[in-house]
Formats: sequence, C-alpha cells, structure tokens
Amino acid sequence: MTQISHIGRPVDPRYPTNLAIMVWCAVVGALMFGFRLVTAGDVIQAGVSSFFAGITIFVVWAFAREIDPQEQLSAFVSVVLMTIALFIVDVQYNLLVLFYMMSMSRIVNRSVGLPATLLDSILLLLFTGLVGLAGSWIYAMMGATAFLVDSILPDRDRKNLLFAGLSTVIMIVAFVMQNSTLNATLPTTEFIVSILVTTLIFIPVILNTRQLVVTADITREPLIPIRVQATQVIAVLFGYHVALWQGNQGILEFLPLWLTIAGVALFPLIKPILPQWDLSPRKTGKLKTD
Repeated sequence: MTQISHIGRPVDPRYPTNLAIMVWCAVVGALMFGFRLVTAGDVIQAGVSSFFAGITIFVVWAFAREIDPQEQLSAFVSVVLMTIALFIVDVQYNLLVLFYMMSMSRIVNRSVGLPATLLDSILLLLFTGLVGLAGSWIYAMMGATAFLVDSILPDRDRKNLLFAGLSTVIMIVAFVMQNSTLNATLPTTEFIVSILVTTLIFIPVILNTRQLVVTADITREPLIPIRVQATQVIAVLFGYHVALWQGNQGILEFLPLWLTIAGVALFPLIKPILPQWDLSPRKTGKLKTD
C-alpha cells in the first residue's frame, strides 16, 4: 500500500493500543445499541446509532494520534471524553469532515514519513471538493491550508502548492454557489469560554512538541517537530473557523474535535499517576501503527 499512498495507516492489532481501541469501539457500539433500544425502542435506529458511535470513537482516537504522536495513551483520554459525550449529548456529529481533517493532517505532520504521493494529493483534492461543495465553503479552507503548509515547511512538497491553489478555487466556487455572506455567527458566551479554555490548556502541548523521539511509520526517522506543531495549530484554527461561521451548532457538530484536543491537553496532568505499561508490539518486526 505504501507504494501508492503515504497517508494510509493500517491499524495493526499486534500493538496493544491498536487492539484496545478496536475492543473499545465494539464495546461502545454495543452499549449504544442497548441504550438507543431502551430509549427509542427502534431496532434500526439503535443499529445506526451503534455503528456511528463506534466510528466516532475511532475517528477521535485516530485524530488524537495525529496531533499527539509522541504519547500513545493521550488519545485514550480523548476517547474517554468522547464516550461520555456520546451518551449525554444528542448531536449529529460531522464525521465526514472530521475524517477529512484527519486525512489532511497526515500530509502536514508526515506521520508515515514520506510526502503525499500524487495520487494522495488528487484524492484529497477530490475530498476537498466533496466537503466544500456538498457541505460548506469553510471546510475547503482546511484543504487549502494543509496543502499550502506542506508546500512551505521543511522537506516541502512543491506540488502541493498547486493543490493549495486548486483547493482555494474550490472554496471560492463553493462560497458563490452557496450564496454565502461574510456575516459571522458567533457562539454564545458559554461556548466561547469552553473552547478558549480548551485552547489554553492545549498550548503547553504545542510548545512541548519542539522535541520529538517518535518515528515515522515507513522511514523510521523522527518526525519533524514543526510539522506536528503546524498540525496542532491548524486543528485548533479550524475549530475556531467553524465556530466563527456556524456558531453553537458548529461547535456541537465538531465536538469530537474539541474533545480530542481537550483529551490530549489533559494527558500530561494525569500521566504521572498512570502505571508503566508495555506498549510495544506483540511480535518483532517492522510494523506500522496508527
């Protein structure tokens, strides 16, 4: 697969954390099925809710691994927060765009270790068109930003400057087609305070990412800190961008994003009290981990 794509990251169950998230997704899905069956009494609705609950947990975990590749366990703090939210906040999350964000983040942080292939860039451009034209112009800005940043950071990928321009065109076309205006829809005070606090506790994580020992999946070379920091900043700015134009609804639809950031930010506070687990793969060899 690495010959055709440099953003795909198979989840190898031989890694304890990978196996743990598989089990966690299945358990949450089962619990959600029972919960919806009891509260709504509809088997089909319960099944749909169960499926999307498991997918939501996985996306949160995977995205947390992208913005904090140094700490394997920090993603599980985000997962715990998301699990709780699934049962107390009845909101339809924008999972398609969240998955899009996770995919775009991989061309910036280079978690695999190599620049995106031409096929990667083309597929992500098509993905940008999907979320931008079928969703909102504000989502296409994520693609334009990620492509642009990848083309100017160390070990830059010059071809993605072109894709940044094409993504910008998509964003402009979507803006016109959707009859959008530049009138912001600000969140209410409590929502603004919540994302500001989340951002403040996340800043130390960004600053502490100046040195990394974690290595890329393929090259086995240390990740470039400035690229991981750029991924972290882009994630936060995207959250604010959506909140600015979609208000409270934008924050709720992207609650998994904010809980991902919050979980990663809280991990350093609880890390000292955690036991020391062996997180190495169960078998030796050159493996990929998500």
